[in-house]
Amino acid sequence: AGPFVTIGADLVMQAGKGTHEFDALLMVGKDEKGKQIIDLMGTAKDPKGLFQFKGLSVKTLDMASVYEAGKWDFKLKGVSDLNGTELDFDTEIEKDKGGKVQYVATLTAPKGITAKDVVGRDVPGFDKVALDKVVVTNDRLVADLEFGAKKTKGEIAAFHPGNLSKAVMAVTLDKLEFADLVPGAAGSALKGVGVDGLTLVIVPPKGGGLKPDDPAIPAEIATNLKKVLADAAKHDPKKSAYTLKEGFNLLADLDIKGSKGMGSLMKSGGVSETVIPIVGTISASTFKKAASKADKLKDLSLNVALPDLKVPGLPSTIKITKPVFAVTELAPAALKQPKGSTAPAGPFVTIGADLVMQAGKGTHEFDALLMVGVRL
Repeated sequence: AGPFVTIGADLVMQAGKGTHEFDALLMVGKDEKGKQIIDLMGTAKDPKGLFQFKGLSVKTLDMASVYEAGKWDFKLKGVSDLNGTELDFDTEIEKDKGGKVQYVATLTAPKGITAKDVVGRDVPGFDKVALDKVVVTNDRLVADLEFGAKKTKGEIAAFHPGNLSKAVMAVTLDKLEFADLVPGAAGSALKGVGVDGLTLVIVPPKGGGLKPDDPAIPAEIATNLKKVLADAAKHDPKKSAYTLKEGFNLLADLDIKGSKGMGSLMKSGGVSETVIPIVGTISASTFKKAASKADKLKDLSLNVALPDLKVPGLPSTIKITKPVFAVTELAPAALKQPKGSTAPAGPFVTIGADLVMQAGKGTHEFDALLMVGVRL
């Protein structure tokens, strides 16, 4: 009931790529505890271009700012559309470290928000993963997630490098077992191997060649990528120039201390490291529950160069160079099988190397392979 004591005004706000006009109103109100406040409210006449994140558009836009205890708290709220899914948003108006105004929007929906909503396409294994604390700042979206039956905690980030219309999705996960990533690992030399600092980068079609230091990549993700690549480059300088491929890219540190099979493999080559960086690709079906083992292994190709092997008891006439640790879908070319025998199934966990042997009057070169097997 009146009387209504107000100050009405035209309000124009520059935000995102748009200019937003409001019929604004200042009036005295009360907060939840009955304390007097001043409300600044109003509805945008034609909301467009508020968000920079591709696929996210504004449908309604309201001013929801409050003056209390001598300070203004400027906020916006409304309804948005994220790749066809209707969401509510609340936006804080903040300044970054350089003093530039930016709009930080928190997205919510009654039925929750999934990775598919965020990137606008199917992401096998992540389509139905519910996201929490979904926040959009400029052209980046970040959210918390719990992955898999063990509810491994992690974070997801989505961003658009260059002119890509589809988002690149990066997922970081807390420590988990390698067997949770690759089918068959639990029955191989990888049993007991832990994965630390895992970063999974899912690059959409036409996005291959993305550099880990691309300015569009959020700082936390870029730091993880650079750390693993710097570790990998210690024995393979080419890894410094590594670029991400279209599909599922995986970069992580493997902790092999708890793996008997990996311990034996490394010991046989005289390798003392217990944490090994690994870089490469995994199958797009890795996290898809209904996929066959073959599909889950498709395109699996992880590798890293190792320090020079110091094979115990190696004769002085034999020299081993360029050792590479690999986890692959396909059997290495150096793995020869007797004619007519059943082809072995992956994943293949090996250390490949060049081997040169002086014997008789000749020098003999081998594509050598160290791998865990079973003596019959």
